[in-house]
Amino acid sequence: HLDLTRVSISGLQYVRRMGLGLLVYFLTSLKGIISLYIYAKLLGAAGLGLATLLILAATVLAPILRVNTIYTFAVFSSHLTDKNVIANNFYSALYSSLIFSVIGSGLIFLGALSLNILSDEVWFYLLLVVLFAFAINYKDYATVLPQSYQKAGILSIFTFFTEYSGLILSVLFIGVGYGASGLILVHIFVYVFCATVGFYYIYRDLGLVTAIDWALVKQFVVLSLPVIPLAFSQWIVQSLDQYLVAYFHNVEKVGIYAAAMTISSVIMIAYSALTYTFGSAVFRFWTQGEKERFSRYVFSTLKWGIVLFSLGSALLYIGSTWLIQFLVSAEFSDAEQVILPLALARSLGAISLIISTVLYTVRKPILILWAFLITALINIVLNLLLIPEWSVMGAVVATLISYGVSSIILLLYIKNNIRLTWPRADLGKSVLFAVVIISLSLIIKPLASVSLLSLILSVLLIGCSSLLMVWLIRMITAEEMKIVQSMVAFRRIFQG
Repeated sequence: HLDLTRVSISGLQYVRRMGLGLLVYFLTSLKGIISLYIYAKLLGAAGLGLATLLILAATVLAPILRVNTIYTFAVFSSHLTDKNVIANNFYSALYSSLIFSVIGSGLIFLGALSLNILSDEVWFYLLLVVLFAFAINYKDYATVLPQSYQKAGILSIFTFFTEYSGLILSVLFIGVGYGASGLILVHIFVYVFCATVGFYYIYRDLGLVTAIDWALVKQFVVLSLPVIPLAFSQWIVQSLDQYLVAYFHNVEKVGIYAAAMTISSVIMIAYSALTYTFGSAVFRFWTQGEKERFSRYVFSTLKWGIVLFSLGSALLYIGSTWLIQFLVSAEFSDAEQVILPLALARSLGAISLIISTVLYTVRKPILILWAFLITALINIVLNLLLIPEWSVMGAVVATLISYGVSSIILLLYIKNNIRLTWPRADLGKSVLFAVVIISLSLIIKPLASVSLLSLILSVLLIGCSSLLMVWLIRMITAEEMKIVQSMVAFRRIFQG
């Protein structure tokens, strides 16, 4: 029996949260597009490439500082209501992160000293990288608790303020001659300020713990240790190829790659909408023993994830000519040819993250580790084989294959280690939808590049074809249709 009132209320709450998550990520993605337009004009391909390499250097240190304690805290505290317990968990995760922060940054500097590479310029850039990694880490800590508390308004303000104030100030710093390092300096200051404001809200809500629970700190450290190789594996797949492009070719190619990645990142709006409440929901279903609801929720998210990612990739591809012409100069024109495979690669990466969340929820982190280690190894080999000859396209193809392998391995792990009801027909329909829509975008891409009118017509064709496909192959299940109908009916009651 389906309680339509309960479904409609929970459905509306989910849509509101999903919509807010979508808005936050849309504003962040929009900032990325605006940044690309400005930085491409001010820095050129070479300057944008250097800034990208500096940021990536910070991201290799950030996993050492964070080692997934934020995710651990969010998962293990999302179902709690006792503020004292939440505060104890939060501060224990924070202290464990501080331990890794000191050890990680110390190892970075010791490594640089042992290699005797610390010239004055390298010291400056290395210090920037470490400070930037700390700023990223604690800015995230300052926003994870409001998110767990469902204080999404605070989180939205943090995100909006951080991203857009950093953009404005970095333009000023670049304009007065600081170049790529000015971009990093500004974001360090902005993130630190945002983290300070965030910790104020946390202190106001939770206060300070009177004593450190070292047993809980130890538990967080032990939980985090296996994640270190996982974090580095993810960094290899996401970032190593850009250093190899710079090594085998030049930093301008990295700038072109960065432009393509920024444009393709719009596809992650779908991921944000799908997963805004995914982690806490699957954790609640699993711990409460609701295996059937857990299974339906997981596979429904995967099904619609494939649909949204493929549709987004198709739309990005048919509009790539106009996006490149509008956002950047002619020196970035090579970015157009990698937009589609890069969008598909990011889509597969997002699907891998969804599946990883499921495995983490059921206490199978070692399976995630093995999957990403295998993926990282494949990615390294493919990058070394393809980048010297194919440059940016070789890096994109390597990433696409690597994430495809990762998704397959993780799905096989779920099939073999968790007893779930597999809706093979629904997943098959979503894959069929993806193949048809991507194929259609390949066919009409030349038409979309002719004029703005042809682009609009092509977008409408893709949209109408998507709706037709959803109807023809019966993508929406009876249960999903009832939820939608009950949500509409519930809203009409209150509007009436």
